[in-house]
Amino acid sequence: MSTHSLTWLNDQLLPTSQALIPVNDHGLLYGDGVFEGIRFYQRRAFRLPQHLQRLQLSARAIALEIPLSTDELTTVIERLIGSFADDGYIRLMVTRGAGQMGLNPQSCTRPNVIAIAIAIAIAIAIDGEAILLNGQGRVAEGAADNIFIVRNGRLLTPPCSEGALEGITRELVLQLAQADGIETSEQPLGVYDL
Repeated sequence: MSTHSLTWLNDQLLPTSQALIPVNDHGLLYGDGVFEGIRFYQRRAFRLPQHLQRLQLSARAIALEIPLSTDELTTVIERLIGSFADDGYIRLMVTRGAGQMGLNPQSCTRPNVIAIAIAIAIAIAIDGEAILLNGQGRVAEGAADNIFIVRNGRLLTPPCSEGALEGITRELVLQLAQADGIETSEQPLGVYDL
């Protein structure tokens, strides 16, 4: 098996090109599912318990029962990571599963659990990053990351109420800054504050 990209799909570890789900999966048809993006470094998942807790909360919010326990999901992630020599990324998804056309989720009887792992290098610099604004024109976040600004020795970031993802890395950055004696502030930011 290639370790460039592997997929765990419902108890099978496969090359990603061989992993298939039915076209009538409600995750594909209607976006009915939940996901987490998890980085791993030196064969260790970054803050895996927090990611799995957020996955469970997301699933609960849409009344989706994940067919694996947290311990089983941890084993899946660790098995995938063990197949890689480099740092990488895992996209963990749970879809509603195959069902009849239409929005009624009751026709879906078996959720699909999918974990795709790819080897990626740590990004040193990001070119072309988009800054997302909320409905009031204030800064919410980046396309794939949270926004932080250092001004006058203070670490500033938009609050989640402005549309920023309640990111696991975001929380850690704020905790580390505070532990290091750096003043932090969650406050609305305009584009001219950047």
